[in-house]
Amino acid sequence: MKKKLELINGCTATYPTVIPSNWKTGGKELLNKNWEIRFYFDDPVAKENDPELFAKKRRVRQKNMNEYKTLERRRAATEILIDITVEKLVKEHYNPIYNTYMRASDSKVDGHSTIIDSLRTYLNFKSVTPKYYDEINSMINFIEESVLRLNLHVTPVKKISRKDIKDILRDQQNARNISNHRYNKYIAYLSSLFNDMIEDEIVEYNPVTKIKKLSSLTKVRNVLSNDDLKIIYPHLKENYYKFWRFTMIYYSSGARVTELLNLKIKDVDIKKGEFIVLVKKGSQYKQVVKPINKNYLHLWVECITEDNTDRISINKEHYLFSKKLQKGPKKIRYEQITRRWLNHVKKKLGVTADFASLTHLYMDNVSAVLDLQHAQKLRSHTTDKMVKKHYAINENDRQMERLKNIDIPFYND
Repeated sequence: MKKKLELINGCTATYPTVIPSNWKTGGKELLNKNWEIRFYFDDPVAKENDPELFAKKRRVRQKNMNEYKTLERRRAATEILIDITVEKLVKEHYNPIYNTYMRASDSKVDGHSTIIDSLRTYLNFKSVTPKYYDEINSMINFIEESVLRLNLHVTPVKKISRKDIKDILRDQQNARNISNHRYNKYIAYLSSLFNDMIEDEIVEYNPVTKIKKLSSLTKVRNVLSNDDLKIIYPHLKENYYKFWRFTMIYYSSGARVTELLNLKIKDVDIKKGEFIVLVKKGSQYKQVVKPINKNYLHLWVECITEDNTDRISINKEHYLFSKKLQKGPKKIRYEQITRRWLNHVKKKLGVTADFASLTHLYMDNVSAVLDLQHAQKLRSHTTDKMVKKHYAINENDRQMERLKNIDIPFYND
């Protein structure tokens, strides 16, 4: 039996279960029944302040999978709904009683709380990507061991000193042999969380301030040569067509892999030759319109219009690149792209450059054919603030049109 989900603000939820219970193993007769996903959500605040609403809404049911009329599709839809439900509860802090997304309660922490409790609470305050959340949460789990070894678990967070933080970092070096790069990341993560505590007067100063970062070796990125591109292009197109298609779109888009994997069909405007991505700028998220190069527009059209007979019915809310790198309802992980590149390109062709080097290559080509400002525009970097402030309207349109019509082949003959 799955364990209960421990959520923020003292909330809990039972792990979602499916009715009928034999939905994974039963026969076609199951299609004559109404399926549902069910779980119970407990919110101590709602229970005390809104007992009627709590009693009415604590049992949550979902029946969206019943629109699918084959066992294969209904089971697939059910699994997707369970994954989405758990992610909304755990990562996005969804509260089904109030139909809102929660923040951790401010009253949970004060200056007398422990450093670990304070760090965990303020991590939950942050609006961050799941990947970023997991990285910081992993750090907190590791340094908790250092805190215990150093007997800092009884020290109030407001009395944690710079020396204490330095001792924690040294302990991580000794116990886990963390790299200088990881050491520097821990400094950045801790400093960010303590800065948030200062605003709420949990601590008076940031104990991470003035802790020096360590020198770390910057690896020189392997660059794809023209000879590499000449063998990659036909190899992928002939043997792994959908990965080739994704590669061509990624290469020419100026988008990051995660931005393309988050892209939904509704975010693509074929008529305008543009698409919208959500770009993280500091702690803020911003929607950015990016151009689709005319030479690759047909691949975007193909992704949207192709028939996926083995997939759940398509709609505008589906991801452009789902399972098998075709449109579908479930978002896939970044690792599915890098793993394909490793297996199909690096191992089979002996190429050493990583997948991300494609976008660096394209940016370099854009800079050479147009100029650096167009490359920065395509990559959504913010520069030349005064120029953009005074000439943004017309220059933005001109840049978009030029980016749509630039001719840059995948390789040179």
